[in-house]
Amino acid sequence: MIHIGGKTYELVQENRNGYNFEAFRDRYSEVLERYDYIVGDWGYNQLRLKGFFKESNKNGNKDTCVSSMHDYLNEYCNFGCAYFILRKMPGKSAPGESQPVAPELQEAALPGASQAQQPNPQHEANHSRHNPPRQERHERQERHGQAERHERHGNQERPERRERQDQRHGHQERAARAERNGQPERHERQERHNRERQERSQPKQ
Repeated sequence: MIHIGGKTYELVQENRNGYNFEAFRDRYSEVLERYDYIVGDWGYNQLRLKGFFKESNKNGNKDTCVSSMHDYLNEYCNFGCAYFILRKMPGKSAPGESQPVAPELQEAALPGASQAQQPNPQHEANHSRHNPPRQERHERQERHGQAERHERHGNQERPERRERQDQRHGHQERAARAERNGQPERHERQERHNRERQERSQPKQ
């Protein structure tokens, strides 16, 4: 039996040695006293506690009744995590707080709790698909960031490249126009030069 906060609890289920009295005592608060069951699950070396009511308790609803405990363990806890389930015992507790002495597990008292967190290939596949490993997510983010940087760099280069092409095209047009304008002048100078040569070559009368 576990005596804490003026209440008495018994450990009815434990997975992967999830129960630790010191950790439970540190996380326990008065808010949990009104619940008939307490679920403790571990994630990232942190213990989380959540309370559930009996089916007959009028304070319970669809999400806080013991019948939803199975869904909570499978959907909101890390897959395969260590956890434990405590049931509040009726009557007053003994004075003080004590650590339980090897309580026997009573899985039959919890509807559907014996199936919770059992390896399920379908669930594990869905979990892996929706929650890829951290390294894979990091590589995907890195590739995405590189693609964005490359796109931004390309967008910055395009106006500069277009401007250089426009300048080169304009220079070519000006050169061609100058060449066309210069052809008549060169032809006229050549004719005038030829006439002068003919005049100098003729003997004077």
